[in-house]
Amino acid sequence: MREVIVHREPRKYVSRLPNPYRQRILDGIVGLKEVPPKGDIKPIVDKKGVYRLKVTSYRIIFEIDADDENVIYVTRVASRGQVYKVRR
Repeated sequence: MREVIVHREPRKYVSRLPNPYRQRILDGIVGLKEVPPKGDIKPIVDKKGVYRLKVTSYRIIFEIDADDENVIYVTRVASRGQVYKVRR
């Protein structure tokens, strides 16, 4: 199994969601631990090692560590319309 590390911002975002959405997103994150990861996963264009997991109308952006493929970093969780926008 892989290790999944969730950054602070995604943890805060998920904690504020209504329970049904929160639970589905948490289930999606747990699915990333499996080899191969479960879910609707696609690579992000022009970003090596960065992928998105689709969970209802939310997206989970994660990176697979280039040195150790058993470590996944969840860097962003947001709604479909907000997740791909550039943060400042």
